[in-house]
Amino acid sequence: MNDCNLCQYMQTDNNPTLQSCSKWVNSTNFEIPCSPAGGNPGDPPGPDENCQKLECPAHCQYPYTKDVYNDGVIPDTFYDSVNQTFPAYRFLNDNPTELESYVLSSSDRSNVKSQILTYDDQNVPQGLDLKCGVLLTPSAPGETLDFPELPSDTEIRETITYNIDYLNLGINWSGIKRTTKLNDDYANDINETDNTVTINGFTIPLSDNGIELEWWDRTPPVTEEQLKNPLPVNIREYQTLENIHQLTGGILEMVFTNHSVGSMVIEEVYDWLMKNNLERVDEAGEEGEPQSRFTMANFFGVTTDEVTNRDFEICINQLMMTEHDDDEYLRRINTYVNLTDLGDPNNRKDLLYVEAKIIKFLILDTSKIGDCLDIVYLTDEICEIGLTSNSTQMMGRFLKMNTDNVDDENYDDKMRILTNRLLKHLPNIIQKTIDIAEYYEKQKCNGELHKNTKLLKEIYNNLFKQTTMKIDLPSLGVGDFFRDFEQNIFTKILLLLFIAYVVTQFIRLFAVNVNLTGGK
Repeated sequence: MNDCNLCQYMQTDNNPTLQSCSKWVNSTNFEIPCSPAGGNPGDPPGPDENCQKLECPAHCQYPYTKDVYNDGVIPDTFYDSVNQTFPAYRFLNDNPTELESYVLSSSDRSNVKSQILTYDDQNVPQGLDLKCGVLLTPSAPGETLDFPELPSDTEIRETITYNIDYLNLGINWSGIKRTTKLNDDYANDINETDNTVTINGFTIPLSDNGIELEWWDRTPPVTEEQLKNPLPVNIREYQTLENIHQLTGGILEMVFTNHSVGSMVIEEVYDWLMKNNLERVDEAGEEGEPQSRFTMANFFGVTTDEVTNRDFEICINQLMMTEHDDDEYLRRINTYVNLTDLGDPNNRKDLLYVEAKIIKFLILDTSKIGDCLDIVYLTDEICEIGLTSNSTQMMGRFLKMNTDNVDDENYDDKMRILTNRLLKHLPNIIQKTIDIAEYYEKQKCNGELHKNTKLLKEIYNNLFKQTTMKIDLPSLGVGDFFRDFEQNIFTKILLLLFIAYVVTQFIRLFAVNVNLTGGK
């Protein structure tokens, strides 16, 4: 779910005069909002209800809007030219000196307007347009509340990075794509030199993944029900269209006053789902395949019901970032029926995309991956499940396709292209996986490696360091051990890759002798 959904200001447990950005969730599944009897999802629970309060991530509260700070403290140029509310993230990101100045100013409490630092029920600050919602009102006359904490240096920097990454995913709602309607309606307002267009006094950048003005010309417009239909059932009842619009089409509402929440387009909902890594429901009302970004959460055995899964995805996706639009490529690759589709010359850029992700993985700093893993493996759980149990699901995402020899006269050529491009990376993929597992498991498990990691090393040594592959399984209950390993998609991937070898006559490189009896 959207990790900022249901966030609101609540009084802190250890300081009743201070408020923080928090939300109530189900104690056994943090993806589900708390639904107290007789209340609305996200409401405070009763004493016996199964609910828990969580602090919301920093990007759900920070950065604060311009009106929080004293006049002149933060230059107007640091804010977006359209709404003058939130920082111009890309500008700050591209200008280190200005970024440093903004970080220092926005994290200094002495820069906050004095009238909102402490207030009572008679002068509650209004119109601040804070990300986490309206500030709390003191519950009784004479009581006072303090303005929430300001972000730390680290939090504001991480939030700016988060917003940059968020804006770069899917549709750029602060830019406009050059389409026929834009050329027809604003031909004289386009600045070819700056690659911008000036509309109603606002200068907007032209962007290949920006909004298309034609979206708002469709008739009849979509209804509220149609807009909510793509939302997963478990969030449909409490996710508001206003919240989605504010983060998407509402960004340029000051420029196009008719682009209001009442005239939302379906692209706003689809893009919001993609940006928040949520499954989209098809027209029949069934939840279909995830329309997700490239994610490596399952690659390291992090399940989708982990509360920290989203933070891990953000961390690892930043490491795995390439110049590609992951959503575009994965949506297309997920439609492929046969493995050989990746070897079709017409799909060459998709094959290169897969290779680019493999190469990116191979050059990652092992210690940085360890930093991401620390988000989810805070206990010794990793010592029980092992890091390599699911560690090849990234390749499985691409290779979980039909490998039968279809009636295709170009089958051999396609498979040859595929194997020539990807198979050469197999040894390095296995070695990298082993390196990561050894680095992390030795740190967390008193220097001991999980049995799956040991087996993976055995496979690697036999596959690539000698001409005969002979796997001697440890004598610790061979049946259980092998069943445990069978759950790993790595076995299937090896099979697929060896099929590719057979088809392309590369199998002659290996003489395979698998011994499952143990010890002979």
